[in-house]
Amino acid sequence: MLKNIQNKEDYSKYVDRVENFLKLNKVKPGCHSPKNIYSEPFFARKPCECCQRFLGGDRETYNFMQENGEFFRLDICTDCVYFLAYGQLDDMTMLDLEKNS
Repeated sequence: MLKNIQNKEDYSKYVDRVENFLKLNKVKPGCHSPKNIYSEPFFARKPCECCQRFLGGDRETYNFMQENGEFFRLDICTDCVYFLAYGQLDDMTMLDLEKNS
């Protein structure tokens, strides 16, 4: 995981970025998935195309469906993959945030 989320303020900013991405791109709720079942993560130094963080790390190519039925494909970080699937970051990050607050 990329992390770089040290406190609740960082987490709140991260959540805002992801929610803004979904809203601006008019992505239907729950309408995102890996490019295909055989997709594997790959390393990239470019920003995540969802949260726009500049952390180098693994990316996965994801399909998104907009409200108008159009699809688009982006490379997103593993944090965003997890967040889109579960609505929060991984359990250890969430526990650390609670412990550090």
